[in-house]
Amino acid sequence: MEKVRRLVKDEKRVLLTCFNRRLGDKMRKDLADEIETGLLTATNFHDLLMNILVERGAGLAVPAEQEARGRFFQVELPERAFSLIAELPEEEKYDALVIDEGQDFREEWFMILQGLLKGGEQGEFYIFADPGQTLFNADSDAYASFEVSRHCLTRNLRNTEAINNWLIELLGGRGPVATNRGGTPVGFFPWQSGQHIPACSDH
Repeated sequence: MEKVRRLVKDEKRVLLTCFNRRLGDKMRKDLADEIETGLLTATNFHDLLMNILVERGAGLAVPAEQEARGRFFQVELPERAFSLIAELPEEEKYDALVIDEGQDFREEWFMILQGLLKGGEQGEFYIFADPGQTLFNADSDAYASFEVSRHCLTRNLRNTEAINNWLIELLGGRGPVATNRGGTPVGFFPWQSGQHIPACSDH
């Protein structure tokens, strides 16, 4: 979101997208001022594609059955949107794209998003990703094929120092520096089964 703020400040038209719908909602809430300028579009990937189709009168019905629904979002929707995006005029495209949760994107989804950049690959394209947080994509390093400048984040802004240092030990002694000093020590609570786990109100 900080990268988006800087791009908008430079008066660039920006698309911010992610995989998770709730994260997309939070981004829109936290970046309301930037959206108000008319320079920023912030939404999750599949809502973005659905909006593109609906705006051009090519809406699709989302299947109710779970397996068909999965295929719809993974294959059918992206394929339909790709053909429409290829025909978009340059003035409807973006100066910069910012993708969060890049580890949950398929390789072909990145290609679809590149089609939304002005001048093709000449626009600014940013992917924030952590393969250690992959939830939905078996090919979590799909972005590894991009010939781009890579930067590792060196500061942990999320966890306390106690949790960060515990994680570094699990990773073999390498990891970011925590900015949240201190914190409750990490505890281990072994149980034989789920029935032995205390209710949240008890622990």
